Amino acid sequence: MTETSGSTRRGALWVFVAAAIVIALGAIGYLAWTRSSQQTAAADLRVSVPPFVDTAFTQVGVEKGLFGPLNPRIKLVDTTWENQYDVLSGGGLDVSMSTLDEFVNKSRNLAAAGKPVVFVLPAWKFRGLGFYAAKGVRPYSDFTGPNAKADFLAQLRGKKVVVPDGSVFAQALRAFVEGSGVAYDDLQLVNASLDSAMNSLADSSVAVVAVGSQQRFEAERRGYVEAISPEALGLDVITGFVTPEAVWKTRKADVIAFACGWYKTTALVTQDPRLAYATTNAYLVSRGASNLTFEEYSALRAYNVLPRSPAEATGLFIAQDGGANWKKVWDRSVKAMTDAGKTGEAPANTDQFVAPQVISEAAASCR
Repeated sequence: MTETSGSTRRGALWVFVAAAIVIALGAIGYLAWTRSSQQTAAADLRVSVPPFVDTAFTQVGVEKGLFGPLNPRIKLVDTTWENQYDVLSGGGLDVSMSTLDEFVNKSRNLAAAGKPVVFVLPAWKFRGLGFYAAKGVRPYSDFTGPNAKADFLAQLRGKKVVVPDGSVFAQALRAFVEGSGVAYDDLQLVNASLDSAMNSLADSSVAVVAVGSQQRFEAERRGYVEAISPEALGLDVITGFVTPEAVWKTRKADVIAFACGWYKTTALVTQDPRLAYATTNAYLVSRGASNLTFEEYSALRAYNVLPRSPAEATGLFIAQDGGANWKKVWDRSVKAMTDAGKTGEAPANTDQFVAPQVISEAAASCR
């Protein structure tokens, strides 16, 4: 055998060995990728459930199996409204609830901290927020004429106004005060959660507090009166679902399946209010809330407009002339942040609002 032919054979052998290694590595990589994909597809979807009538509707959908093949993998996590973003950014949730205003206020800071989030699905339009007053404070509806706001706000001098800082309530109050001749920053503002705000009405130094739909009923039970109505505030709130950006990118099919299940849930809640009441009330009582009558539940439900399909969601939230157009709410929130000197914390663009894509894909895949 010549030296040349031996070298040729050794070269061919090395080519064969190298090819075998590449094929083996490719097979191992494929198996690892397949296993990883299967694990991702089979992972639980941890969804927050704050203890309120509207936020508890997910409980109805899961109990009735409305999320299809995703249903067994949905793990509902008891949260408060206030701690959802902390749990989400800490890795304890895959889907959380948020108002769009709150998302606009927090998303840029979360991204800067390496915890980017996306707003995947607007769920309902809410008009239940407002402000309630301690006894002795006349409601805004009692005042008329061009100085009505100034006259109403004059009652608040030297008194505390309790409202969650940076919330949609704070934005609404700032917008309400604008043009009245009273400076928003001159109000004696106190930062507190909604439950704490409502309880603070027992303090004689407190004049007005922010309330959500749940606190509204309790405030009225205690004899407090509505100080500023949702209509006077002129503020629609979009409440929906957010996810970590990584969940959206790696588990898009789960997000779309969740959206489809959500629309089935809202259809059931609308069509069978008695069933929805029974499930929702039982859950809220298990979380320590007072038992609601069906009439009280129905009154709370009346504050929400719930789209029951991707088409209805598009008409309400995405269409430019929709009853709760997301871009108008987004721009309003950015303006409020700018007015409050928080321009650097406002989102630079709307890239993190992926709801149009989610709704469009849900329209194509929901059955």
